[in-house]
Amino acid sequence: MIRTTAAILLAKSKFHTKRRLTILSLSIASILLGVLMTLTVISHGLITNLNKYVKKAGGEKYQVSVRAIIPSDISSSFDNLDHTTIDNIRLFEKQYRTTKAEQYRLLGLKYNESEDAPALRFSQFASKGEPEKYRVEFDDSSPIAKKLINRKYEEWAKTAKNKTRDLLNTVKKYGKPLYYSNYGAYKNYLNQNNSQIIINNRERLSNWVDNKSMYSGNSLKRSYFAGVNDKLVEKYITYHGKLKGIPVVASVYDVADLFGDQLHVDRKPPNGNAARAEWLKEVQHKANGFTYQVCYRNAVERTVLTKIQQASNDTSNEKIDNREGASADGEGLYYRLPTIPCGDIVAVADRRTVEQKNNDLLQNIANKKLGIATDPRHRLITMQIVGISNEKEDPTVMVNNNIFDMARSVLKSSPGFGGTTLVPNTLYLSAPNDARVDNLDSEDLTLDVVASLSDSTFKQFPYGMLEFSSAEQARKFLANETCNTSNPNCGKAYEALQYGVNFLVLDDLTNGVNRIISIIFVVVASLVAIIIWLTISRIISESRRETAVYRAVGAKRADIVLVYLSYTIMLALIIIALAFIIATILSVIAAYMVTPYLLVAAQASFGIIGSISTVSLVELNDYVLVMTLWMALLIVAISVLSAIQPIVRNTRREPANDLAVE
Repeated sequence: MIRTTAAILLAKSKFHTKRRLTILSLSIASILLGVLMTLTVISHGLITNLNKYVKKAGGEKYQVSVRAIIPSDISSSFDNLDHTTIDNIRLFEKQYRTTKAEQYRLLGLKYNESEDAPALRFSQFASKGEPEKYRVEFDDSSPIAKKLINRKYEEWAKTAKNKTRDLLNTVKKYGKPLYYSNYGAYKNYLNQNNSQIIINNRERLSNWVDNKSMYSGNSLKRSYFAGVNDKLVEKYITYHGKLKGIPVVASVYDVADLFGDQLHVDRKPPNGNAARAEWLKEVQHKANGFTYQVCYRNAVERTVLTKIQQASNDTSNEKIDNREGASADGEGLYYRLPTIPCGDIVAVADRRTVEQKNNDLLQNIANKKLGIATDPRHRLITMQIVGISNEKEDPTVMVNNNIFDMARSVLKSSPGFGGTTLVPNTLYLSAPNDARVDNLDSEDLTLDVVASLSDSTFKQFPYGMLEFSSAEQARKFLANETCNTSNPNCGKAYEALQYGVNFLVLDDLTNGVNRIISIIFVVVASLVAIIIWLTISRIISESRRETAVYRAVGAKRADIVLVYLSYTIMLALIIIALAFIIATILSVIAAYMVTPYLLVAAQASFGIIGSISTVSLVELNDYVLVMTLWMALLIVAISVLSAIQPIVRNTRREPANDLAVE
């Protein structure tokens, strides 16, 4: 029986035979395996870092913005009217007018039915065979019709099964996530109708009439502010000093676009991830605590401006900006337009008839009794930037022309920042009383309600954020209980979307990368197996005389098997060692070349500006070590299996025949 050490020495001697074939086989197999190891290390490092940033962006939680789906088709029941429905609408209208007349009587007023258009109007397209009183259609612009639709929605809400309490019961099976409601102190007082941003110390009065700013892609310029739970924006808030105005969290792109000159920063982000990341940090630093102003004008003043514009008969909107002389409202009143931002609109002449004055006086008296504002009112309101977000899509990136732009566009989700500037509800209460806007006219209060639901009813339904402890729980909730916001008519009770970063896409990306690595592994392992099998098979097959000599000098079949298995294992170990060296070199080169770009791409992508300081493509943890060991063992196993057939064939041949051939 040959000793193991002797078998190893004999195996080593075989490396001197078929040297070119051996070197070629070792090189190809080592390179393939080294590339596989490199892909494993780098892909795992990339996924590990992306997971780290997702957790950081979500405060170690997985957040989902959620709201109840309020059906939009309730009013469609009035599209095709039968006789019974028409009779019921007329009955409702009669009750509506009777009730309103009584309300007016109690206020000492007389109700004029012409104030409210009928809920039904004559239809030119009704069947001529119908009685005339039924040849009508529903006029949803009528106040009476709106009241009727409102009643329909209120009736639906009484039996609805997607209220906040229902949601909280539903999510218990998904790990009992925390729920943060967006209802709070700030009730969406300011919007594109009643407020206008002051830019370069100028208020463009024509904007109150044509309202062109509402079509702007800049949420600050559009002046729409939404109150949100502080939890949704806490990661962006960097200003912790004394508030001087209403606190807002705004998009970095909107802030730079409007205030870049004042902040001495570029109005547009530069090209290149490194430059963009530095630009983001600079804007964040310089805009921290920055204040600006918006002008609020109530409905009375906006009506005056509209009348002046209409009376000018000038569709160019230039007349209203003319500060020279008085401007007429077309009804006998002349006004001096303001010469300073958010200044007074002063009546300087009154040429109304006595009848007009009496009618206007009576109308004002009635409006006051009804709680409708009659006095012109305006106010210069200070807003203060307390946080900057870069979740809104970069307007300068039109084409995904590299992997980092692709990653930035895919691994993002930004509900809430697409069209609004956010006001943290709790932080709003910390603003000085004279800076807050709780006392604006009631008709200017635009609550975030849907389809004629009253504010009190709407608040029974969820509108906020769920915070899950795992991505899998969030995934199951989204899949089983909700519609995507882009398709709210999927038949489920809620619509939802990942908040902050798209962790579900990252989850899919991880699974996709793992599948690709698995496929590559199978392909590479197969190629390595074929190379090893061909190499060993050829070398052993061409060593028949050598095998015969071993047999002739008394070596047993087991001794010969030991020699060739030792050779096979040594060949596999050399492949593994060379592959490890190649993988190390390739990983270091890739990390050196790619890490700086990955770092700035991460800083520019995840909505946590400047808070990501390190990134590494090479993560030497238990997963990488286990995978490397598993690949090494698999290569050894493949090598041994590849050698079995030619070894068995050689050892079964008659030595005399192989010696005779030679």
